[in-house]
Amino acid sequence: MAQWIEVRARYDKMMENGSVKKVTEPYLADALSCTEAEARVTEELQPFISGDFRISSVVTTKIAEIHAHGLCLSVCLITS
Repeated sequence: MAQWIEVRARYDKMMENGSVKKVTEPYLADALSCTEAEARVTEELQPFISGDFRISSVVTTKIAEIHAHGLCLSVCLITS
């Protein structure tokens, strides 16, 4: 069963003022495993990143569903 997995990526980001800053940003992936989630996030970010890049953490979440309504998101959590 697919699940929502949080993948944190650490990389050098070009800021709006032109400076480069090392940032860690979270991404959600709907995947069957942590390995698949890590691979998908890495593949999606690769074209936009130059320089240092690494996945700093991969964890499963208690999110069961995410519903998009325009610009708003509704998140359903697993409580059991």
